[in-house]
Parts: sequence; C-alpha cells; structure tokens
Amino acid sequence: MVPKVSVVTVTFNCQDVIESTVRSVVNQDYGNVEYIVVDGGSKDDTLDILNRYRSRFAYFISEKDNGIFDAMNKAIIASTGDWILFLNAGDILASANVLSGIFSKSYGGRVGVVFGDVYFKRATGISLWKGKPFFLETGKVRSMGICHQAIFVRGGLAKSYLFDCKFKLAADYNMMMQSYYKKVKCGKI
Repeated sequence: MVPKVSVVTVTFNCQDVIESTVRSVVNQDYGNVEYIVVDGGSKDDTLDILNRYRSRFAYFISEKDNGIFDAMNKAIIASTGDWILFLNAGDILASANVLSGIFSKSYGGRVGVVFGDVYFKRATGISLWKGKPFFLETGKVRSMGICHQAIFVRGGLAKSYLFDCKFKLAADYNMMMQSYYKKVKCGKI
C-alpha cells in the first residue's frame, strides 16, 4: 500500500497566489493524498477561491490563529498521513507526478525526514536551489538549509514535535533541531 501523504497549505489573504497552489496539489497523479487547508480568517477573495475546491480538501478550517506556526500545528493535529508536506500559499509542486515520483520507493522505518531540491521562479528566470539540512553545513549556520516545500516529515514525528510558537520566525528550525538531537534519520531525494 502506498503511504498517505498529508499536504498542508496555510493561508491568509493570498487571493493572488492560492489557486495555483491548490491546483498543483489536486492535480497530482498520486492516489493517496490528504489535502489540509488552514486559513487564518482571510478578508480578501481567498475563501471564495478555496470554496471552489472545497470538495477536494480532507480538512478545511478558516478562523483567526496566532500566526503561521499555530496554523501549521492545527493542520498537523488534524492530519492522518504517514508523511506531511507543508506547501505554503504561492508555492507549487513542480509537476503532476511529484508525489508519485517521491513515494514510488520506500524510505524504511528509520527515516523520519525526506528532503529534496526547490526551483525558484523569479523575474530573471527559474533557478534550482540544492538545499541541505543545517547539520550538514560547514561554517556558520544561518538557516534551516532546506525549504518547507521540499521537506516530507513522518506524520508521527511531526505530531511529537509540534512547532513551538514562541519561536515566531524559527519554529521550523527548532523542529528540525529537535529531530537532529533525537538522531532522526534524514533521506535525500
């Protein structure tokens, strides 16, 4: 049986970018996707756009939250997937077969985090960014080293290391750091 992948999108007043994100998820050729959308109480047309896809969401809520990591925690708690991917509003999966390509192989029970590369689309063109986790960096560590769009975390692991909302800008880094300290095995795709 193929693993269930919970794709999480958190939104807030993102009417100009949300539809491309949603389409990139609902058009995946992978058959075991749980799409979770947590909106922070948008006041623009975001909710109108999301409502057009509502039947494709396994879980949807729109209410005021205490920031992006609080919204992500709500999604983690609601998720039932074997793996979780955070795909923020405005981000897209690069093709319709991203998930089927990633989960066409097994990662074994010891692997808790799987990560890959990200394409950035800018006015000057598209560039590939080959990230690596901070713990593989040499020299001064300045960031997490990999992007949410390219990190798949085991569902149980995410539930045990919810984002600590006291870290307003670095709760994701803190989660990865906790995983590192617990010797969670990472796999590169």
